[in-house]
Amino acid sequence: MSKTRVSGLLASMALVTVLVAAGLSTLASTARHNLQFLECLHRVGMRSAACGTFYGTHGERASYSRGLDAWFAGRGADAERELTAAVASDPYDYPAAFYLGFAARSLGHEQRALSEWRRIGASRYFVQRGRLRNSIDDLRTAIALGNVQADDYYALGDALLTANAPEAAVLYRQGLARDASDGAHAKLARARLAELSGDLPQAIVEYRHAISQAPQYQEPYLRLGRVYRERHETGAAAAVFSECARHTGYFWCLLSASELAREAGDLDAARMWAQEARFREPRNPYPLIHLGNLAELTGDITVARSAYEQASRLDASTGLPSYYLGMLCTHVGDWQGAIPPLTKAVASMPSNLDARLALADAYAHTGQPSAAAAAYQAVLTAAPTNQRAREGLAQVTR
Repeated sequence: MSKTRVSGLLASMALVTVLVAAGLSTLASTARHNLQFLECLHRVGMRSAACGTFYGTHGERASYSRGLDAWFAGRGADAERELTAAVASDPYDYPAAFYLGFAARSLGHEQRALSEWRRIGASRYFVQRGRLRNSIDDLRTAIALGNVQADDYYALGDALLTANAPEAAVLYRQGLARDASDGAHAKLARARLAELSGDLPQAIVEYRHAISQAPQYQEPYLRLGRVYRERHETGAAAAVFSECARHTGYFWCLLSASELAREAGDLDAARMWAQEARFREPRNPYPLIHLGNLAELTGDITVARSAYEQASRLDASTGLPSYYLGMLCTHVGDWQGAIPPLTKAVASMPSNLDARLALADAYAHTGQPSAAAAAYQAVLTAAPTNQRAREGLAQVTR
């Protein structure tokens, strides 16, 4: 290739680059803003004012900004008016149309909300948010908008079932009517329908079919295991969760397998599954709690204490590791050592009366009758007939 031709090609490429860059910089920014807007929604939540900052407050964006401010302030009518003007100015303004739908819904204008969301193709957003939050309202909205799949009907059926809503069966049937695949999800839906009708043997068959078809998918194992546990068939449930743990490595299957093995007295298997769960999620406190429980059963108090202490350092919310650590201290007579973890457990789990009673006992055994009396009284306030709290209160107030 001649130098002249090479130079010309390079010049052409440079020109194309310049033109593309110029084009991108001068294109209407709607597409870029829409992408940023959706990313913001998923990151910080629908009702965050931060998502409105991708647009200015002047020129053609003024109506949008005023509408967004009105929506966040709870002024639905003002928001609808301003956002209607914004959409009239730019029908492809996704954020304005998105919030216009919510403003319209807040005023009872449901069909207008659905019309706006349908026009901008928002059904997948509601599907994703509904599945993430197990939100019945979001999944209902997605189905009302259309352009959804059989799995979305199943997801709404699951959410309704979790909420004990009777129309769950209707959604499963609607999903099956749209599902030509007869895959694992369809078999799960049939199993759910069988459960709802009380036909547990058929539910077990369908769950087994789903497992055979998709052994890497944890949901059929979890549901089948729950059916067996509800039927008090502990051995069958343990086998299912162990199978799930082997085929999927799913964290909660591992912990369920550990728990059921412990209940069956197979402590070695229980320890193996708990250790595997800890390997899978080293920052999760629950495997350490399981390992601590197992150590207590075998009388290894030092290992149990260490496991609970490690779990307590990992856990910043539930207080469950602190509860087990505090209870362990009371079991071995370390009443002073029990007070800090039990105090944390009570703060995190105020309805846990066992933790409150143990803390009251610890105060009583360490010569703190006033604190013990207050702790016993707190139990009696929640459970006036609690005999142990009555006896403890009587002893420290003599």
